[in-house]
Amino acid sequence: MKINKGSGYAPLQLYSEGDGTHNNSPVKIFTYGSGGSQDLIFRIQNWSGNYFFKYGATGGDYNAVKISRGGGGGNGPSSGYGIFDVYGENQDINLRFRGKGSSYFNAGNLGVGTNAPSHKLDVHGEIRWGGVNNSNWGDGLLTMNSGWNGGDYPTLGSLGADGRSLIMLHNPHIPYRTDNSASGYSGKAGIRMATDASTSSWWDMGLAGDFFYIYRKNSGEFFRITSSGKVGIGTTSPSEELEVNGTIRSKEVKVEASPWPDYVFNTDYQLPSLAETRAFIDANHHLPEVPSAADVEAKGIALGEMNAILLKKIEELTLHVINQNLQMEEQQQRLEKLEKLLAN
Repeated sequence: MKINKGSGYAPLQLYSEGDGTHNNSPVKIFTYGSGGSQDLIFRIQNWSGNYFFKYGATGGDYNAVKISRGGGGGNGPSSGYGIFDVYGENQDINLRFRGKGSSYFNAGNLGVGTNAPSHKLDVHGEIRWGGVNNSNWGDGLLTMNSGWNGGDYPTLGSLGADGRSLIMLHNPHIPYRTDNSASGYSGKAGIRMATDASTSSWWDMGLAGDFFYIYRKNSGEFFRITSSGKVGIGTTSPSEELEVNGTIRSKEVKVEASPWPDYVFNTDYQLPSLAETRAFIDANHHLPEVPSAADVEAKGIALGEMNAILLKKIEELTLHVINQNLQMEEQQQRLEKLEKLLAN
């Protein structure tokens, strides 16, 4: 059947190209544009349950959109499902929505909330995956929104089964602060780990200026790495490679120190006399080479250097004890000789 107004091409054609049986009775509907080109071809293929929207071009007609029925050939509500396909270049299926099984998008950029997507998936607005009902966050195991706790920065929140937030990513206002003393951290990037969607309890870690930090609300900063690689624990201004403002507990500490003072036992070593040592103590109130109490309080001590100094003093003391023992043995021998002379 052709529908035409006036002479020339029929703007609409409707006909069946099958054999008249239920096995093969496809129906086509053509619409024509200017110059006689086929702008739209609608084809119903009864046997396979396909509905095609096609376009005409040189060499034949080509698929644009297909709506079909998937599943088995039985009847009833559980016997099938719908499939919606959109065709791209080379007649590849670039977009598929299935009522059952996998759906996919494999070409170009997809925009949600924007008509000019610049990425494979470009979403302008809020994304939420359902699963948990929470009074602060709504429902969702994973939530992305435009602000956390009234802020104006994006947040990625992962919610546990109890509706509590496990991790949040903030940028560019990391972290959100309720205390003015922490304002130096604002405008930075990092990660916030919280027990809920409020500001009651959280930890922050991230970059602020040229340093990395770990911060806990109402407790302050616990850890910092400066731009020069110095690490501070309990201090925000470490002056050494590792500086700890507190107590360190360890099963073992290995310190490399050089030179080790075995040179004290060399034959050419000048052992200070006890008189010299006593004179130094009287004048300075500490052993030679050992730092004074004031120096230790102001500068601390280097474990390797201090252990070497203490060992040197022990070795010097050992040499003095050995020398005194030799003197005592000589005196004992002389005493025994005198006793023999007196006995004869």
